[in-house]
Amino acid sequence: MKQLFLPYLWACNGEKMKTASLIMLLGLFSFIQGCAVFAPKSGILVSVTSTESPAEISSITITVSKIQILPAALQDKGTAESDWITIEILAGHYTFFDLTELSGGPILIASDNVKKGEYARVRMVIEKVLVAFEDGRVVNASIPETSYAIDFDFEVRSKRGSTPVTTELVFTFDAIKSVTISENGEIVFTPVISASVIELVVP
Repeated sequence: MKQLFLPYLWACNGEKMKTASLIMLLGLFSFIQGCAVFAPKSGILVSVTSTESPAEISSITITVSKIQILPAALQDKGTAESDWITIEILAGHYTFFDLTELSGGPILIASDNVKKGEYARVRMVIEKVLVAFEDGRVVNASIPETSYAIDFDFEVRSKRGSTPVTTELVFTFDAIKSVTISENGEIVFTPVISASVIELVVP
């Protein structure tokens, strides 16, 4: 700060110096404050869980490459790919999980800071699904749609009243309904997912 104001202070004197310095300080304060108001952000977590799996299946391993959310203000417009906000996956570019191990509760797969506000849609991109059966077969399931989006209204905020909170978005898979067998015997994975939101109190 001294290096910023020093040349100007030498060129000014008396009230002019005080006035000039005050204007510059106020301008800097307004700029910083304006940045904070322009893009306020809050934490969001993404977890996955599942219902009970079919008895004849020993594992359903899903590889996910992307999790995204869409601001409510853009829901009724022609949605461009750039409108989606990507939540950073904790494991890197991909994460995988076994639905048969998730009936006991959710696991965390992604976390990020996003703009506070209303959101209206969530999307998960599934790259691969391996289904293992109790008889020893392991099948690379067919996925009709790799990008799966659902309409879901929720809000991301940093406080509930005066209490700091973090938003947790939970995807719940219906494992039994998601795995089907086609007429020609092909294993097909069509995700049946519901979404919910939990607000976690920040210590």
